Amino acid sequence: MKHCGAVLLELLIALAIFVVAATTLLGTFSDVVASIGRDTTTARAVDLARSRMSELEAGLTTIEDLRAEAGRRGADVGGRAHADESEPRGAQGLIVDASITRSAYPGLTLVELRVFDATGSAPRFTLRQLVALPSERRVEQSIEQAGMNDGAVVDEVAP
Repeated sequence: MKHCGAVLLELLIALAIFVVAATTLLGTFSDVVASIGRDTTTARAVDLARSRMSELEAGLTTIEDLRAEAGRRGADVGGRAHADESEPRGAQGLIVDASITRSAYPGLTLVELRVFDATGSAPRFTLRQLVALPSERRVEQSIEQAGMNDGAVVDEVAP
């Protein structure tokens, strides 16, 4: 009889150890799943920022277009972005905000693209790059065609 009680006690201790280990593993597993979700969103944000930067460089879109898109998508109730079927694949739930600054290098503009998720609290990704915007190239070409020298002062032109 004493032997049966010892087996039962060993079984209860083993079961308690198993429950503690399983609970710890499940908690870790949920953290890993959440981390993978964050990494996936960040990867989509990086891809979207690089795509928009390429579109700017190629002249397919302008800074004003990106700002208008961010205004439209961020204007939903509560600041939440809507998933529009007309959006490019992978852009759902992400908002691109753009700003430009004239650089010290002739013909180059510093473009900063910030990608926000649906909460819009902090940028998910920020891309800063010196870019020769197509509108800037046209200004430079018109200066060269007009025969102006390198010391000519040109007012800042909106892209």
